[in-house]
Amino acid sequence: MRDLEKAKALISNRGTRLKELSKTTGIPYQTLKHYSSEPSKLDDARASRVNLLAKIYDEKEATH
Repeated sequence: MRDLEKAKALISNRGTRLKELSKTTGIPYQTLKHYSSEPSKLDDARASRVNLLAKIYDEKEATH
């Protein structure tokens, strides 16, 4: 799975708490909310943000 797909999966997951994710990543809550409502917006997001979200996705998957 590519980083973009991982980031979209994380942000689309209803179990993902956006406020916690914002605190963890430093990505503003409103930005995460926009990504959540329209995951296609991640296509134009900075690579560093996509990579960070993908890393968190991997960490969550490792614990399950």
